Amino acid sequence: MKLASLLFAAAIAALVACGQGAAAPATPEPALDTMLHADGQPCESSAQCASGACEGTCDDGGGVCASRDRACTADLVQYCGCDGETFAGSGSCPGHRVAAREPCPS
Repeated sequence: MKLASLLFAAAIAALVACGQGAAAPATPEPALDTMLHADGQPCESSAQCASGACEGTCDDGGGVCASRDRACTADLVQYCGCDGETFAGSGSCPGHRVAAREPCPS
């Protein structure tokens, strides 16, 4: 009987000791929205698309995420991007939103 009482007292002491000074778990930081848009979803930049391609014009309507697994022509056309920089892309799949289908003015 003494042994059972001693073991019980030791177990209680261990539980109390573990509980003292233990900090409350920290509240996790809110997760950033890392969801990428699927093909066909509206986008403002290619970084928002799972495919990495946001195509359309630079107007207020934004672009649309485009599939990378589509048939594109092999020609290279110069485009003026929304950032004012000229880039080259497929004539049928530019891969970015465009201001014009020509080089940007210098």
